[in-house]
Amino acid sequence: MQEKVVTIEKVVFGGKGLSRDLQKVTLIPYTLPGETVRIRITHQHRDYMEADALEIVKPSTDRQTPDCRYFGTCGGCQISHAQYSAQVRLKEIILKETLARNRIEVPEIQIFTAAPFGYRHRARLKYDFQKRQLGFHETGSNRVVDIQDCLCLTPGLNQLLKTLRHALPAHPVRNLREIDCYENDAGETFAFFHGSLPESLRNELSGKIKLLEVNDFSAKIRFRKNAFPIRPDIFLQVNPKLWNAMVQEVESHHNDSLDRVALELYCGAGFFTLPMATKFRKLIACEENAAAVRFAAQNSPNQNIDWICSPVEKMRFPSEATVAIVDPPRAGLHKKVIEQFANRRFHKITYVSCDCSSFARDLKALKDHYKLSRLSLLDAFPQTYHFETIALLEPLVSKK
Repeated sequence: MQEKVVTIEKVVFGGKGLSRDLQKVTLIPYTLPGETVRIRITHQHRDYMEADALEIVKPSTDRQTPDCRYFGTCGGCQISHAQYSAQVRLKEIILKETLARNRIEVPEIQIFTAAPFGYRHRARLKYDFQKRQLGFHETGSNRVVDIQDCLCLTPGLNQLLKTLRHALPAHPVRNLREIDCYENDAGETFAFFHGSLPESLRNELSGKIKLLEVNDFSAKIRFRKNAFPIRPDIFLQVNPKLWNAMVQEVESHHNDSLDRVALELYCGAGFFTLPMATKFRKLIACEENAAAVRFAAQNSPNQNIDWICSPVEKMRFPSEATVAIVDPPRAGLHKKVIEQFANRRFHKITYVSCDCSSFARDLKALKDHYKLSRLSLLDAFPQTYHFETIALLEPLVSKK
């Protein structure tokens, strides 16, 4: 519980400020580069310490008063104390440093942004029946922060939140812990309750919110000419304001691939598959989520897509595929996938990532075979430390 005064060197992945002024690296949340901060040490680890900021002695010129009244208590956002332009700049620096640390040569980074608030079309609300609190988890805790509204949610989801706050307290829903909420492109709102609902609550919500049921595929969101399922067990990007930029960036990688066969791994319900299918002679799409593959196959207008339901790491890459698109979960590519890319010379690999640490690790594993030739950063999660990257990998020229 020692108190010290330190200077913040930089912000690292996770959104915390880093100081090297003490005997160990110290991580302090809600701080910015260049700030002088009075801190209290809270946790000692073998290689680093954690601390709380007690006072910003010398603030950064990028510091602002957060717009959200719950910031610092609610665990949903980590960097709202920085002006939005500074948030994007911090993420670009984090991406560059993470890649450089893994000895990856970094090209100029293309930056894509949209509105810094009102962007989330889906959210998982937490509910505490005993306290009748509805919101999100507190930072570093499972306690529920009771919120009236969230600046990151779409207007429709905030109205849904208001409806639930009014309805839930009067009904016995003791086993309810989580509610998945959605708004589609038509402004319709949906909710999936993780727990049984009394008929009285169903009746009260009728006509106000569309209730999703298990194995219900009726809720959809449209993007371009395609429909995608709204379900808690099928992943879909949270920020529709950047969907077009994401797909256009991937499309730009493959403008010369019309005669090629493409392999897409971790394809989900076809977010990239469906719009990208016209770029190739054939697209082979692999995903282990059977519900996602079934929906995508049934709703695809493209005849040149082969859908494969399988864990990606168990798939043997077809010899006809010469370009690839991968969009793995936060853990990154499975080592068996990396081995196949290393053993095969793909003409191009588009790598979409939501975690720059695993992304850098995978590029390091492939750097003897492929170079990073184009890189973009999409700020799909403003106010948080998260972001998306889209990278183009091309084979190294053989040395004679």
